[in-house]
Amino acid sequence: LMACMELEHKGIKYEFWMNVLSQGSFKRTVHVSEGLGNYHYSSILEHLGRASGSMVYDPLRLFQEIIRQTNGTRSFLVYTAGLSQKETIRQACMMQGCNVQFEEVKS
Repeated sequence: LMACMELEHKGIKYEFWMNVLSQGSFKRTVHVSEGLGNYHYSSILEHLGRASGSMVYDPLRLFQEIIRQTNGTRSFLVYTAGLSQKETIRQACMMQGCNVQFEEVKS
């Protein structure tokens, strides 16, 4: 969560995507809309605390969905159980003119 803490400290709004199942959530992926502050950060921590460690989507497919929903206009954080395609995703992101950071969820 270093990236989240850094953005919070700098006062930069961010959104959060998680590519693992979250117990108690009916959604296939977890998305916390762009925000900032204690409530926003606490919501992210709660989802991480409920993470099962089971990857929902192929990381590249999730990335494509994020780009589709955000029009590739923002920076975002992706937490996933599998990072095998990290460099492919990073390169595709750069081609779209956006920025992505990865942190692996440890199960």
